[in-house]
Amino acid sequence: MYYNVNVIIMRESRFAVEVEADSEDEAEKIVEVGIWSDDYTDEIRMNSEITDEEYYNTEEICNSCWQPVSYCECTEEKDDED
Repeated sequence: MYYNVNVIIMRESRFAVEVEADSEDEAEKIVEVGIWSDDYTDEIRMNSEITDEEYYNTEEICNSCWQPVSYCECTEEKDDED
């Protein structure tokens, strides 16, 4: 039998970035824009750690038709129940 399991991973990444700017606010804005522009992808990945995780089994999947068992009309599933 197959199951559909949803996974939620919470991650945290801490690192320092040196930027040239006229003020602290401008420096923070430069880094923020860089984060959302994927300029620091390598740094984020290298310094990332999982802080929490959740797993939810949402439904059983039919081996024959790949539909949720609650919607499956395959005879194979019905034969297994007998």
